Amino acid sequence: MKKVLSFLLFAVIAISAAQVRAEDFQLYVGKIKFRFVVRNSNEVYITGFAISDASSYQWANIPEKITGPNGNKYKVTRICDDAKISGGFTNIDIPKTVEYIGANAFKDCPNLKTVWINGSPEVNKNAFIRCTVLEKVGIVGRRELGDTFPIANGRKARIYRQQGS
Repeated sequence: MKKVLSFLLFAVIAISAAQVRAEDFQLYVGKIKFRFVVRNSNEVYITGFAISDASSYQWANIPEKITGPNGNKYKVTRICDDAKISGGFTNIDIPKTVEYIGANAFKDCPNLKTVWINGSPEVNKNAFIRCTVLEKVGIVGRRELGDTFPIANGRKARIYRQQGS
């Protein structure tokens, strides 16, 4: 009886793990290969991305919406903690659909100079930690942030607000 119960428990765990992995997928948007995890029937989180040809692609634009391999449409709402991000991009544009940018999301992006954040996401104070050349974080639609943003080695990037926001 113990063997049967152990087997059933193992089978349930294996099936659950397979279902979780089935909700993770990778997708190219332009020259950027994104890794997503499905949050629910209409949202995905970014768990990482990489630019395939960094020499000719300096802007990384995160999409507001994507169509998954299953044909479902999803809104991009989060850049996860410890997202694995790589590539030689120098600028990134984060859309208004993103509600959260996690700790270490852009950690160690050595060429990142400018970030434009649209909307009013929650931004972890260590989201851009050790981005050693980050100079400007543009905030569109957010007023309560201070004048600087923590980045590398105790340095702070200057926050710029778009006119009229």
